[in-house]
Amino acid sequence: MDKFVLLSLSALLYLLGAVCNHKKSLFEVLFKVLATAIIVFLLGTNLSPSIQAVFIGAVFALLGDAVLAVNNHVEDDTTPSLVLMGIGILLFLIGYLCYGITFLARGEEVIFSLVFLIGMTFLTFACYRQFKLLDKVTRVPVILYCLQGILLITAAFRLLLSSPSLSTALIFVGSAGLYISDMIIGFNLFCKKLDKGEIGIMATYALGQIAITWGVINGFS
Repeated sequence: MDKFVLLSLSALLYLLGAVCNHKKSLFEVLFKVLATAIIVFLLGTNLSPSIQAVFIGAVFALLGDAVLAVNNHVEDDTTPSLVLMGIGILLFLIGYLCYGITFLARGEEVIFSLVFLIGMTFLTFACYRQFKLLDKVTRVPVILYCLQGILLITAAFRLLLSSPSLSTALIFVGSAGLYISDMIIGFNLFCKKLDKGEIGIMATYALGQIAITWGVINGFS
């Protein structure tokens, strides 16, 4: 089946997952897992040594999606909920590190990437300072996750500067989508519950995964 058709189907499933999350429907788990499974399938069927780490990262993202989707239907602030959230964060942390390391290894530009890194660090921790509900248990994993987000988007920016093309532009847009999605999650959890925030989270997350997959398949394979 055509890659564009599969990615479009993935986008539709992500959207359905967001709607189900907003309505507290268990179908959210099915739709989110199927959407990311399509990403994993496409990367797997176009697998080459240059995108092996991205494929592994997508597998971790798939597992993270499943865990966090289940967690959305567990009572908040209970031990099962905290355990599932911790596992989900760890899975995404590993997955996105796989993405970031791949992009970082292929980039060569230094000066503008360093300026971008400094800017993103200030921006990210300015947002972090708005998170008012953090306790000692959650502070460390949230900081680690912030650092991962900075690495991912900076690595994608460096790759775009080093090898400007439609593929690297998509990878940068996708990395920005994942970064924005995580920032919305942070505000939703630790600052103020945003009206229909789940839709924004899933829209930017879907953009991120789909754009990165399209860019990697066409630019790296």
